[in-house]
Amino acid sequence: GRIEVTLFDEVYGQSKHLISKNAILVIDGQLGWDDFINGWRLTAQRLLVERGDDDVLPALYALVRDESVDALGLNPAALHALWTIDGLTDVATNADAYGVAVDAFYHPARAVRHAALEILPRTAEVRDLVLGSGILANPDRPGGIGYRPNSGDPSMIVAALLALAETPVSAEATRAAAETVWRPANVNDRWIRDAAIAAGAHDAAAFVAYMLETQVPDNASPEYSENIAAVVTRVTRHYAAGEPAGEIDALISSIENLADDDDSLAAAYVTGFAEGWPDFAPPSLTDAQVAAVRNARAELPEVFHESLELLAEKWEIGGLPQ
Repeated sequence: GRIEVTLFDEVYGQSKHLISKNAILVIDGQLGWDDFINGWRLTAQRLLVERGDDDVLPALYALVRDESVDALGLNPAALHALWTIDGLTDVATNADAYGVAVDAFYHPARAVRHAALEILPRTAEVRDLVLGSGILANPDRPGGIGYRPNSGDPSMIVAALLALAETPVSAEATRAAAETVWRPANVNDRWIRDAAIAAGAHDAAAFVAYMLETQVPDNASPEYSENIAAVVTRVTRHYAAGEPAGEIDALISSIENLADDDDSLAAAYVTGFAEGWPDFAPPSLTDAQVAAVRNARAELPEVFHESLELLAEKWEIGGLPQ
C-alpha cells in the first residue's frame, strides 16, 4: 500500500507539474493524452480550464478534428479536448469553437458525437441540425443527411430528444419526437421514453394531437400498448397542470370526438387531463360545455368513466349519468 501511494503521488505530481508549467505539452504531442489513464486525462482537462488561457484553443480544435479511433471506437483526445474547449470559451458566441462542435457532431467516435451535442447551444439552428441528422424518426427528412453512425443508438436518441426539449418549439420537432416514440424499441426503453416525454411536454398540445392521430397496432404487445399510453398520459398531465383555460373549447371538442381515436390512447388522454388538472381550480364553462362532458360520460365506454368522473369533480360538474 505504501509503495502504491508513493508511486501515485510521484507520477501525479510530475504530470501536474508538466501541465502547470506548460499546458501546451498536453496537446501538442510532447505529452499526449494517451500517456494518461482516464483520471489523469480529467486532471489535465481541469488544469487547462483552471489555467484559463485560450492560447491552446487552436491545438484543441485540431485534436477534435482528428477522426481516428482506437480498437474500441474511441478517441479520448478528441473527447477531452472538446470538453476543455467548452470550459475555456463560450461555444455559442465563439464562431471557431461552434464550427468545431458542429463538425464533432459527426465524429466517428460516439462519445465525441454525444459530447458535441451536449455543448452545442440550444438554438433553432441546433434544433434543425438534430432534426436533419437522422438520429430521430423524421418523416419530412427520411434518411437524414448521412448520420448513419447514430442510427438506432439509444444514447444519442436520448440526447437528441433532450436537446429538442430545450430548443425553440417547432412543428417538425414535435412531430419527430412523436414519430420516434412510436417505434417499439424506443417506447419500450425507459430512458428514451422519458426523454420523449420531456420533448413532447415542450409542445404538449401538438404532441398529444400527433399521438392521437395514430392507432396502436392490433398485434402490439401489452408492454408496447401500456408504454405508448403512459407517454400520452404523462404529457397530457403536464399540459393540464398549466390550467390551459384558454383552450377549453379545444379540449371539449377533443372529448366530444374521442370515439374516433384509439380507445387506449383516448382513455390515456382523459386520464392525463383529469389527474393533471389542479384541485380547486375549476374553469368557467358554458352550459354547452358542461353538457358535452355529461354526454361523454354517458356515451363513451367504461374505460373512460373513472377519469371523466374525476375531471367532472375538479371542474365542479354535477349530475353525471350513472
